[in-house]
Order: sequence, then C-alpha cells, then structure tokens
Amino acid sequence: MHAGRGAAPHGGDPNLAARIAPSGPLATRGAKRITNLRATSGFAVARALSDALRHALEWSHDIEEGMAATSKAARPRFTGR
Repeated sequence: MHAGRGAAPHGGDPNLAARIAPSGPLATRGAKRITNLRATSGFAVARALSDALRHALEWSHDIEEGMAATSKAARPRFTGR
C-alpha cells in the first residue's frame, strides 16, 4: 500500500520531507548516502564515509552560505557547491 500525500509510512513524520527540503543539498545527499551504506555495509564503513563527507562539506560554498545566513538571521540560499 502506498502512503498518500500527507501520510507517513510506518507511523513516521508526515512533514519530514517538507522539513528536510530547505536543508543544504550537499548535507542531505551525504546523509542519505551514509544511511544507505550503514544498512548495507555496516557502521565502520558508513563512519568512514561520514568523516570524508564532513571534511568535504566543511570546505564547501554551502557551509559558507549557511554560516553567513545564520549571522544575518536570514534564510540560506544553498547551491549544492
């Protein structure tokens, strides 16, 4: 059975996608990759990917945008770079 619009499968948060959408695309894609890898390859492999992605994210344009927006109490405009 497919969950309809506004419904959440398995009792999850029906607003989860709406809450994730404004997040930075680099971080969101990274979290998805880590979660999928954890399910298939285990914690140690997922942790290694997490460390590598975190280092790359720390030097991204999006992290600079997020920090600047936070200091101005503005919404960040993430580009995925």
